Amino acid sequence: MLYYTAHLNIRLWAAEAKPISRGVSVTREYFLNNDPQEPTTQLKSDVITARVTITLPQDIYYFVLEDPLPAGQSRSIRRC
Repeated sequence: MLYYTAHLNIRLWAAEAKPISRGVSVTREYFLNNDPQEPTTQLKSDVITARVTITLPQDIYYFVLEDPLPAGQSRSIRRC
């Protein structure tokens, strides 16, 4: 009788990963608190609104999206 165990570890560096598209689109916009209609790239205030939009080609189940606060940012970001 022969008994054996095999282990395989493969790592792919992020720079080597090729992008793929399956129709899911995620966008993020930041708005100053005093102008919730015009997106901004310059954060001049401690209070901003972050809008994350997910576009899907069809209904899907069990989709998880995490949008963590960047390090060093205050907790006054409001998500809508």
